[in-house]
Amino acid sequence: MNKKLILASLSFMLIASGGCALKSNTAELMLTCKPALEASVSRHSSGQEEYEMPSLKEYLGIDYSKLESSDIEELGKIYSSIKELSVSPYEDDSEEMARLWQDFDKELESLGIAVPFQSYGQYLNSIKHKISSEDFNKLQKLSENLEILSEEIEELSDNNIVKQIQEKEDEIWECSNKLGMILSKNGINPDEVNYQIENRSALLALFDVENSKIKLSDASLKGADEISKEDMELYKGLWADSKNLIPDDYLDKISKFEINTDGFENVMAHVTPENTDASSWRLAIDIRDALDADKKHTEEFNNTVLHEFAHIMTLNKDQMMPLRNEYSLNYTVEEGTLKKESYLNQFYNKFWLDIIDEHSEIESLDITEDERYEKNTDFYEKHKDRFVSDYAATNPAEDIAETYRCFITQPKPSGDSVKDKKILFMYQFEELVNYRNDIRKDLGL
Repeated sequence: MNKKLILASLSFMLIASGGCALKSNTAELMLTCKPALEASVSRHSSGQEEYEMPSLKEYLGIDYSKLESSDIEELGKIYSSIKELSVSPYEDDSEEMARLWQDFDKELESLGIAVPFQSYGQYLNSIKHKISSEDFNKLQKLSENLEILSEEIEELSDNNIVKQIQEKEDEIWECSNKLGMILSKNGINPDEVNYQIENRSALLALFDVENSKIKLSDASLKGADEISKEDMELYKGLWADSKNLIPDDYLDKISKFEINTDGFENVMAHVTPENTDASSWRLAIDIRDALDADKKHTEEFNNTVLHEFAHIMTLNKDQMMPLRNEYSLNYTVEEGTLKKESYLNQFYNKFWLDIIDEHSEIESLDITEDERYEKNTDFYEKHKDRFVSDYAATNPAEDIAETYRCFITQPKPSGDSVKDKKILFMYQFEELVNYRNDIRKDLGL
């Protein structure tokens, strides 16, 4: 059992302030999109083949403009060492690479630049100045206990000692409850803390969306006094630009708008349901991937938002029943069963029935993530004429989202390949054609 999964699923499950459970579907129905709409190299890569690290300016993006020349020079020294080591063929250099990244992140933090949180302990250090030393010490001890308990569960899990696992899970529940109580007492929303750490990101601002307008949420981990006027204008601009890519009749389904960063070229955006029936959604944008150092949209911003909106359009409560029925003839995902006339169910029945067994076999294999990536790559190469991108071959939900992106941004296809037929599939729905016309007009296409 993975330590991250244990903490994500059990930590903060019961919050004393309201006695309510953490929304379990938040972790389950996390739909994401990489900047290039495909799996990209990890932020702290130690040198992947055929991957060239970006310049410091590209890596820092919008944050680059906030730095003094002396700061840039200091960061540049560490970053140059990282780039040199990234092409090293020696595995023994991995520890040195990790140390350099740690130094780089510490330097960024000292300059007031947000760094994605990797643990509860790291988050707690960031709020040390906001809470009493007594509460900080309690939180720190609880955090350490959670990590120890999760490691113990992992070991017990390997040996399949069920009774002791249950006892440790109960201890995690109690520990998480106490941690949540202290955070709530200090005006910090435990749900959002857990959500941030689970996604290995730094939450810069959280907004409530009402009548297609945004206002800073009470649940935001940063208050208005911690967000500069310049940054607030950038956040509002990103909402305005995102809103232009979302049809008006879907705006009321978005109740939260989040600005975060998980570093350069990890997840540019994601959507998650805010309730169990998927009637209300959160749209999250990574500002470092969305805006470059000159405060201009990066190349994939529009594509990514269109892709993410497609998930809301195809997996909301009007399209999907929240209960999963494995015996249904309709397409079923982890979070529910698609309705018969839903876009995704029709799409699945038309384009996936003859390859789903082959795809499911790969998903069922007990293999490493690298091995699964290779298998998925082979699957895509074998069926290349079926998919508009390699990311579309991930599963039917990603396939329809990628197809929608191409439907909006590309001319109507005239070919007869399966991927062309998928795009043409969209044209049978009058409402989708209207969305396309409106969005293309706004984009000047």
